[in-house]
Amino acid sequence: MRIDDAAQAGAQVLGERYREMYVIQYVEYQSADGLFRKTRLICVDGDVFPDHHVMAPHWNSRLSNARPLMQKTPHLLAEEIDFLERCQALLGPARLAALRTLQQRLGLDYFGVDCNLLADGRLLVFEANACMRRQNHEVAGGATYLIPHLARVSAAFRALMAKKLAQPA
Repeated sequence: MRIDDAAQAGAQVLGERYREMYVIQYVEYQSADGLFRKTRLICVDGDVFPDHHVMAPHWNSRLSNARPLMQKTPHLLAEEIDFLERCQALLGPARLAALRTLQQRLGLDYFGVDCNLLADGRLLVFEANACMRRQNHEVAGGATYLIPHLARVSAAFRALMAKKLAQPA
């Protein structure tokens, strides 16, 4: 949920689901075309892989908010496919360095990052954790263009596991 001022916060009635939560400052990330973009990256053993890059009409740029628009707007789907193909170049050196720093600070070999690539070159991180769901369910729904990207993450994860299992205890 988004709360923009004290009056709105005071008016919120939170259910049992919200007994524990974290709060972050909202950073405006709406693109010039009025859409909100969210990118999910999967980091495996120091490498960065794209999972999805979606555009939504609402600040809560979840897949359920983004996919209906993208499915009826071919240029948005083409943008996602382009991002998946050219992820490293589109991220650029500064954002990749930020992701390496994040990996070092988190101390994780595998984690996901939901983020936005801000127009000024910064990486806006919404969330980073080891429990990010990959989009295998979308392939079952017809998004077969995701298969090569999901396969690369799976291969990197298998290589990471093989490396870890080969290390002496």
